[in-house]
Formats: sequence, structure tokens, C-alpha cells
Amino acid sequence: MTADDIDHAWVVAEVTQLFHDYERALMGNDVDALLGFFWADARLTRYGIADRQLGIGEMISFRRATPAPDFTRLVEGRAVHLSLSGRNAANVLPVRSAMSATHAAIR
Repeated sequence: MTADDIDHAWVVAEVTQLFHDYERALMGNDVDALLGFFWADARLTRYGIADRQLGIGEMISFRRATPAPDFTRLVEGRAVHLSLSGRNAANVLPVRSAMSATHAAIR
């Protein structure tokens, strides 16, 4: 790998769009869209904050049983840090997000 393989503009744009698409699906609890971001295979492993799914079957069950978030959040401006290696590997880190309770959570 050379320096020319790092942070291609078109890859940055594509990964940034995917990040925002995932965030929108997560906050809107669009289960079908969320599942589309994961490898549909028995070898899938997904780690959450307080959960883990092994295999796409567990992932589907988890997502279908998980209610929509009871808060809102907005990833602001250029608050996403991307580290790209070539065309097939990317790390995305939301650097800053604003969260607030929804009306339902306040009641």
C-alpha cells in the first residue's frame, strides 16, 4: 500500500454517505435498511454496547425486537472522522454528536 491508496476522494464521499444512511436508518428504526448494512451470513458477529449477535439470524431477531430509540441525535457538520485504506477498508468515527430526549421520553 502506498500513500496514493489512502483517502481517495470518491471513497470518502461514498463512505460518508453510507455513514449518514446508516445513522438515519438507526434513528428511524428502519429495520430492513439496518439489516442491509450487515453481512447476511451465519459467520456475522455484531457487538453492541450491551449485546452481541452471532450470525445473521440473531441479528435479525435482535433488530426486530429492538424498539426505536427514545432520544434524538444529530451528527453535526464535519463531525465524522474517516480513515480509509484503499478501496475496501474504512474506519468511521463520529467525533461529536448532539443528543436530546424526545417528547415521548419526557412524559
